[in-house]
Amino acid sequence: MYYVVVLMSLITLLLFWGCVKTYSINGKVFVDGMGFRSFEFYWWIVLATVLIVFVIFKNIGKWVLLIYYLLWVIALFMNHWKFYFFGATEKKIKGYNTCFNNTIKVLQTSEKRVVPDLYHIILSVLVASDLLIVLLFLL
Repeated sequence: MYYVVVLMSLITLLLFWGCVKTYSINGKVFVDGMGFRSFEFYWWIVLATVLIVFVIFKNIGKWVLLIYYLLWVIALFMNHWKFYFFGATEKKIKGYNTCFNNTIKVLQTSEKRVVPDLYHIILSVLVASDLLIVLLFLL
């Protein structure tokens, strides 16, 4: 299970790098990179550091990794899914749609709720899976 945790975390690191450097698929923007002076880059560095701590110090690292993924799942919910499930203000919807206007969408946009793009759907599933895999590793 240790290797599954490491592999899944490496996949997450690769996917999340798109928040730093833009990924495109067939000319369509999968995720807009925010650059090296962004919160996303620092969050990526924290994940890389936590993963290194996990590899070197398994007993402590597993708890640090668990806390990291738990915080990330909460952040993803608060920033993307809360507004999808419970609706959002017109200002929030307009700001979200403006920020992610050129990314790939698989769900139809709405006037009453924020609708995450393909990247955030995949990232959310991956981070939630990471959290579950770390929990299984603890058992």
